[in-house]
Amino acid sequence: MVEWFRANETKGSGSYSRQTPNSSARRCYNSLMNAASLLWIAEAAGIDELTVKRAYEAAVAAGDYRRACGAIRKIITWDMVYACVWERAEESLFLEL
Repeated sequence: MVEWFRANETKGSGSYSRQTPNSSARRCYNSLMNAASLLWIAEAAGIDELTVKRAYEAAVAAGDYRRACGAIRKIITWDMVYACVWERAEESLFLEL
């Protein structure tokens, strides 16, 4: 996972090359085509267990990996992930004070 995200900061190579590096976490999340990784991100961000389970079930029902990733993103949007990460960061900063 870390290597995939790190590679997004470059222009890539071969068939994965791009005009400009990608430094957008939103774009990375929305481009990621691995259902297990999307669910892992959701869990790590602190999305509640029931929502992650619903997203998993939707992915299984969707069929192929592209549809599975789309099904997960319909339930667990980037804005939800961002909000959870931001909330945890604020809590951490508050505890340090």
